[in-house]
Amino acid sequence: EERPDAFETLTHEQDLEILAAAIDALPERCRLVVKLRKLRGHSYQEIALQLGISVHTVNAQLAKGMIMCRAFLRARGLERDEL
Repeated sequence: EERPDAFETLTHEQDLEILAAAIDALPERCRLVVKLRKLRGHSYQEIALQLGISVHTVNAQLAKGMIMCRAFLRARGLERDEL
């Protein structure tokens, strides 16, 4: 069978919970940009229009968010290259 076993499922769920906690710890605008881009797949332009900010600010907030998420994970002894 190709389905993941209980251990793999649990590990994946824990990874998602940790990543969600990292995103939730971001400042509000940064968190919104990360969620819109990484979770909903919005373009930089769409995010800029929705939030009333420049595309440059979207880019800066996304970079800041990724750095802060990596630091959050690293502080807990975890590394996530896929961020």
